[in-house]
Amino acid sequence: MILNSSEAVDNHSDDEAGLVSGVIDGDERAFARVYEKYHRHLYFFALKFVKSEELAGEVVHDVFLKVWENRRRLNKELSFRGYLLTICKNHVLNLLKRASMETSIKAEILRNCPPSHVETEDSIHYEDYYQFALRAIEQLPPQRQLVFKMCRIEGRSYDEVAAALGISKGTVRDHLFKGSRYVKEYLSVHAGITLHLTSVFLLMLPYR
Repeated sequence: MILNSSEAVDNHSDDEAGLVSGVIDGDERAFARVYEKYHRHLYFFALKFVKSEELAGEVVHDVFLKVWENRRRLNKELSFRGYLLTICKNHVLNLLKRASMETSIKAEILRNCPPSHVETEDSIHYEDYYQFALRAIEQLPPQRQLVFKMCRIEGRSYDEVAAALGISKGTVRDHLFKGSRYVKEYLSVHAGITLHLTSVFLLMLPYR
């Protein structure tokens, strides 16, 4: 598997479909271009949550390793960037879950977090937090709850939700913003976790 962009050649264009076709065919040079094109975006996304350059690099490595190993199952008709981001989100969540069990990983994350983000040894119980989040969602006003579930749980776009409910995209955005704020505050008060982790949970809800 080649990740050195200097070895890439011009057999495939830089358009997404062309690159994905090359990867599906097992072309390592096309894969190198895919890596070059997307790795920085995935790295900084992961870094935002794991707070460690080393762990963020590990996430990105695992993402591209999975892509290569499963290349024959790629669908070039779908958004490849979206596919990469979905895998990255899953790996970040898995890493955060592992952090609750593996001291070395948790120590690396906490070492790079500001003091206000440091959790106690037994504080990261993800299933419990998910249940708290569901309770918070159930307390939202009916339409806001519906918008929140459609966007966050079902993963629908603003346009899809607006069309389904007969409301404007701006109204969808407003409901989601206010709903997210309430759920964050609820988790902070009732589950005792920081705003940093509440943001992670809200981000990961559709990919649980």
